[in-house]
Amino acid sequence: MPERVVVAGAGMAGLAAAVRARELGADVVVHEKGDRPGGSMLLSSCVVWRYRDWERFRAECPGGDPDLQRAVWEGLDEAFEDVAQLAAECRFSDCAHESEPGCAIRAALEGGTLAPERWESYVKLQRELEHLERRLDKRAQAEQRKRWRAIHMEVRRSGRIRKR
Repeated sequence: MPERVVVAGAGMAGLAAAVRARELGADVVVHEKGDRPGGSMLLSSCVVWRYRDWERFRAECPGGDPDLQRAVWEGLDEAFEDVAQLAAECRFSDCAHESEPGCAIRAALEGGTLAPERWESYVKLQRELEHLERRLDKRAQAEQRKRWRAIHMEVRRSGRIRKR
């Protein structure tokens, strides 16, 4: 008869433990206090750090432990503080960090003081923030639609894509 294992919590760690116990032949039961699996992973799946405003985040993600959510939400600002400080050292305030002279980010990447993976994570995070803000801002949505409409019209005029 297989050994019975009870796992408290259906977060990522609990689910991983349950899978491993099952692989070892145990009869596994997972207990979750919430209404869905995922635990704090739901907080760390790019949802929390997309929100610049705490109230917006809580309105969009009302479930979960508010103290844990607050700790993660506040701590993420500090996680990329060094990258933001580097960006502030660029010669131009509107530096795109691609080929501009005097770019502190490019210098740090080339000098090995900033890991490319860290920079890519920062850029992804900024894109996600911008996307979320556009999604929540009706005027930004309209501007984005207008921009894409102009791009599509230009492509059609150039003859690269023909309308059916």
